[in-house]
Amino acid sequence: MAHHKDTLKAIRQTKKITEANIVRRSRMRSSIKNVITAIDNKDGKAAGEALRMAQKELFRGVAKGIIKSAAASRKFSRLNAMVKSIGGSANTKPKSEKKAAPKKTAANKTSPKTKK
Repeated sequence: MAHHKDTLKAIRQTKKITEANIVRRSRMRSSIKNVITAIDNKDGKAAGEALRMAQKELFRGVAKGIIKSAAASRKFSRLNAMVKSIGGSANTKPKSEKKAAPKKTAANKTSPKTKK
């Protein structure tokens, strides 16, 4: 058993982080299973929604270091292909309306600096 304060603290932190990672990994796997279940039921709309949720969980796992980026992309790509094959909506990005660019006015313009 460790005796140093720093080592004891590191052990506590590792235990806490490990528990959090287990929950994250489980959530990620469950979201993938939800997509596969919707695909098996041939429900394109549900599969598209589940795919969006799975994408969020997969790439959150990448951000937290649970899974590597290439592995997440590979899993997402394969799920996306399956959803497309049943005719589901594979669009993972919401359609956004283009906003008009702000008009330039005299107040917005900056004058170039003059050399002295």
